[in-house]
Amino acid sequence: MRYLMVWVNALALLAPPGFGQSPGGQYPPGQYPPGQYPPGQYPPGSQYPGGQTGGPGISMPRLKWPKRKGKDKQKRTGVEGVLRSLQAKSLEIESSKGQVQRFRLLAKTEFRNEKGVSIRDSLLAPGDWLSVETDPDDEETAVRVVLLESRPKAEVEVNEKKEEPEAEEEPKPSTAVDPSDPLPAARQVSVDYEGNLPDFVAEQATTRYFRTGTEGDWQKIDTVTAALAYVEGKAEYKDWETEGRPIEARKPPPGIWSMQDFVNVAQDLLSTATAADLRQRNEEKIGTRAAVSYRFTVQQAKSHWALAAADGRRYSPAYEGNLWLDKETGSVLRIERHATGLPSDFPISRAESVVTFAFTAVGKGLHLLPNGSENVQCVAGSGTCTRNTVEFTKYRKP
Repeated sequence: MRYLMVWVNALALLAPPGFGQSPGGQYPPGQYPPGQYPPGQYPPGSQYPGGQTGGPGISMPRLKWPKRKGKDKQKRTGVEGVLRSLQAKSLEIESSKGQVQRFRLLAKTEFRNEKGVSIRDSLLAPGDWLSVETDPDDEETAVRVVLLESRPKAEVEVNEKKEEPEAEEEPKPSTAVDPSDPLPAARQVSVDYEGNLPDFVAEQATTRYFRTGTEGDWQKIDTVTAALAYVEGKAEYKDWETEGRPIEARKPPPGIWSMQDFVNVAQDLLSTATAADLRQRNEEKIGTRAAVSYRFTVQQAKSHWALAAADGRRYSPAYEGNLWLDKETGSVLRIERHATGLPSDFPISRAESVVTFAFTAVGKGLHLLPNGSENVQCVAGSGTCTRNTVEFTKYRKP
């Protein structure tokens, strides 16, 4: 009897689902055992080797699923134009219609030539004709940048005709200058400086550092960039970014020098109201320009150099330093200054700055324009110091 029961149980395991059960039986039709398979999946619709469904011997047509498109095959939006500026995190191109578009660059952005070969972004230069491809879902980020044509042919495409390169004109003094002592002329040149500036656009970058002692290596905090436009005597900033990330700012953020700050430093030092004591030293070169250097001191009572502490206190210290004037034009080329006699209870224990100007091509002429600066301040007692360096690049006509 025991063997008979085992044989019956074995047959039950081999019986197809629903065998010997009525519609009102223990298990619903097509489900065995409960909860293991969804109704209707097994045995109907089961997958068998050879691509057949519905059980052995019943051939069913093979289903063809659409191929999944890779990211590179997705439809992209392409814009062609002349490269106007290329930075670590962004680029600008100008179309043949004169429209300027700005695109964000990522680490995965591809740079290729017209044959599809990968190239370094450092090979691109302003004036190159590019195609910028973007994802339809993010039209401000460049997915691929293709170099279609290198300058100067690309420039001809935009201008529709080839123009003769403009020859650079040497700077001409607006005031009679004594090369052996340009200081008397320099005072008038500084007063007339802004009125003689051309309209221009440029890029300004400020890199900020700090260190926890008066000596040691500087640690970088960030780099703040902006586009500067100087038109009809007015300077305007836009497109502020920190390490490539856009920030909202209508004027330079705290600690960032504007172009006007450069102008003010030079004009204030040479102003009769400041009464700086200037002593001529010697002649030397500043870049490619012949210059005359002067040693100067400014008394605290006449100082207009305003230092602002973190707690809101302000102080105008006495200061001293060196000045370099261009022998030919009387223009300020370089100013080095450091504060003296700072009060012991003032939060700032050290303040110094270096301001430089350079003759730069804008259009066909050379013009004296801000070149860069370095500013250092230290907090009294703690030894913590900050250092900001400013650089102007890519001067050009608007």
